[in-house]
Amino acid sequence: MTPAAHHELALEGATAEGPQPAGTALWAEPEPGFWVAAREGDFLGTVTLEGMNYVARDATGSHAGAFGTLAAARASLAPLEPCKEPS
Repeated sequence: MTPAAHHELALEGATAEGPQPAGTALWAEPEPGFWVAAREGDFLGTVTLEGMNYVARDATGSHAGAFGTLAAARASLAPLEPCKEPS
């Protein structure tokens, strides 16, 4: 990553208004075609553009799937509703 790219790194989902609602995933694109996700300080995984597919890998680096859209790949790592702990 170039120094200029580092300074331009933005987290999607972050706002100047303050903390995000619990369970909100934050996404960064440190390099073109490479996205990284975190939620509440926990690393969720990555998405890379490989050819015509967006390939998701979970927090352990395991293949989570290949998808036709970035949105689908991101959703596979960060569903809208966070998982709840069993009671």
